[in-house]
Amino acid sequence: VRMIRAIRFAAKLDFLIDPFAVAAIARCRQLLEGVAAARMFEEILKLLLAGKGEKTFALLEHHRIFELLFPATADAIRRAPLQRNLVTAALRNSDERIANDKTVTPAFLFAALLWPPMIRRMQMLVGKGEPPVAALHEAAANVVGAQVQLITIPRRFATPMREIWEFQHR
Repeated sequence: VRMIRAIRFAAKLDFLIDPFAVAAIARCRQLLEGVAAARMFEEILKLLLAGKGEKTFALLEHHRIFELLFPATADAIRRAPLQRNLVTAALRNSDERIANDKTVTPAFLFAALLWPPMIRRMQMLVGKGEPPVAALHEAAANVVGAQVQLITIPRRFATPMREIWEFQHR
């Protein structure tokens, strides 16, 4: 998790990570797969609620850590690059809210981060003849089920996250 912390501080304090540390991150980034999902949730909250979420996202992508934390989102963005715009807009909005001493809920952040794979999966299911509402629920279950293996999303955030997705459909 020190790799994640280095990125968080680089984004928050606007500094470059030492080249030796960058090389170590590249060599050791796979070790993040062994970190407990509950611990990863806490680290992700610190990353995204520090008020520099957009810059943090860029650094996570640059160091190829985002694809380990949110593999389905990274894949969806790779397949449909415009999906990055939604993620960056949500992070930028959250950064502005934090700068103005307003609250940001993790449910919103996770809904935005997981929207690209959820909508992609939903569209595939609709394409196979599934009714839209049923497709949304199945896609949400698939995406959240896979994500919680890496980063725990407590029910108090997962439920409103799914509601946010349902509102988008409406």
